[in-house]
Amino acid sequence: METMTNQINSDIVAFILHHNQASDCAYVGGDTKNVNADIAEMDTYTIFASPNLQSYDSLCLVDTYTIGSKRVNEIWGPFGNQKAALLTEVIQPNNRYEMLIKSSEPFIPTITEKYGFSLVETYNQLEFNNRNRQQHETDNTNVNKVKEILFERDSAAIAECAAIHQTCFPDSSSFSDIVSNLTANTKLLVFQSDQVVLGYFLFELREQSGWLSLEYLAVDPDQQRQGVATALFEYVINHFDFSLISLMQPISHQAAFKFYQSVGFTLTEQYSHLRLDN
Repeated sequence: METMTNQINSDIVAFILHHNQASDCAYVGGDTKNVNADIAEMDTYTIFASPNLQSYDSLCLVDTYTIGSKRVNEIWGPFGNQKAALLTEVIQPNNRYEMLIKSSEPFIPTITEKYGFSLVETYNQLEFNNRNRQQHETDNTNVNKVKEILFERDSAAIAECAAIHQTCFPDSSSFSDIVSNLTANTKLLVFQSDQVVLGYFLFELREQSGWLSLEYLAVDPDQQRQGVATALFEYVINHFDFSLISLMQPISHQAAFKFYQSVGFTLTEQYSHLRLDN
């Protein structure tokens, strides 16, 4: 087993993933085209790889960062054939780990029993691609109530988004923390009626790869089922160029799941969010 810490160029990592025999190695942050951008966003990272002749049999990335007083190791992967063995090399005592891993993986019971990982949530991965867009009719008069917000200028609208966010996602990071860590590719759309924000759509658009990552879509609880979320989504369809929209949706949020299905998203995979907090 070989361990490499911040020593491999991300182009090489993308090459390893792309040429690996295991099909699931094609996925990191969407696809191999996005590997460079994903790694560039990490403060520090470690790459664990198991060499196999001229390629790599298994690969895992660990993004290390701090939340408050706790140091978190976020595991990306593992990818390849020797997954359980690779995690044995990666996981160290007295550390905290977060993993998002395909629920169909047969070795999940092994690592939960061996290391004491607990299940935090199960997610549906939903996707909306160009084929879905062609089948989705956008004839919604509410779309004209949607506009793009500039983070550096529209502070009043952002404050209203923050209030909606706190109501809809009470257990997530604050909206101000989310905004402070945005990339240049992040967009914020709001639905306004009489100058009051009733809902918002926060997403990241990677123009080079055409991948749109939906971060948050929220509507004031008093305004739900009134077409606000649909208008926000249809604005995206009409005004942005993308090949794929991808998001993770907790399976416990059945109302949101039904909405995404209604606008053309398809279920592609289920993932388990696992946590080890020693």
